[in-house]
Amino acid sequence: MRTVGIVAVHDAVDVIHVLLSFLMSQPEQRRFMNVVIGRSKS
Repeated sequence: MRTVGIVAVHDAVDVIHVLLSFLMSQPEQRRFMNVVIGRSKS
């Protein structure tokens, strides 16, 4: 069952990459992401 979990994680990472690239292509979302990233760093 462990391999199924790994595959699920890989799929999730792919989805996140697509979402991030989509969000990053829009100025408003990029500013929002900068706020979120800045908040998680501090």
